[in-house]
Amino acid sequence: VLPKGMSDFVAATPPHPPHPSAERPLQLAVIARILFKQKNQDLVVRAAALLQKAGYPVHFHIIGDGPDMPELRALISRLNVTDLFTFHGWLNGDELSACRAACDAVIMPSHYEGLPLVFLESLYAGLPVLTSKLPFLEDFPISADYQFDPDSAESLAEAIEKLSTLIFKQG
Repeated sequence: VLPKGMSDFVAATPPHPPHPSAERPLQLAVIARILFKQKNQDLVVRAAALLQKAGYPVHFHIIGDGPDMPELRALISRLNVTDLFTFHGWLNGDELSACRAACDAVIMPSHYEGLPLVFLESLYAGLPVLTSKLPFLEDFPISADYQFDPDSAESLAEAIEKLSTLIFKQG
């Protein structure tokens, strides 16, 4: 049983962006403190490298900051995917809402979470959330298509491609 109003979050219809292309790649937000041990943003970078190699048009928006930011930037540079990332730093209020609204989905690659506010806010905003398989998901009717293995860049890359197919099939 979901708390009152929660079914509205879960049933939110994703937006219908234009099909991803080199001119308008799929826009994905990662909103979190930059901390690999918990938030696992390095997985996103490894998935980005796989998607780039496959020629898949995607762009990631990193919203946040934290102790692993230098390592994140170094990994992005080392894997030669710099052009696939935009760093926004911490955003709040209207700035965060505007950035999230410009994206097609949100990615939560965490190793562990309680009930993340980013998850709830993104669903409330009508955005699909790709999330690692975490215990809190047992309380939400989230399709397995929107979940991935937090230890596998391949699993995340496949989930991103599947998400694109699901969004555009509806449009």
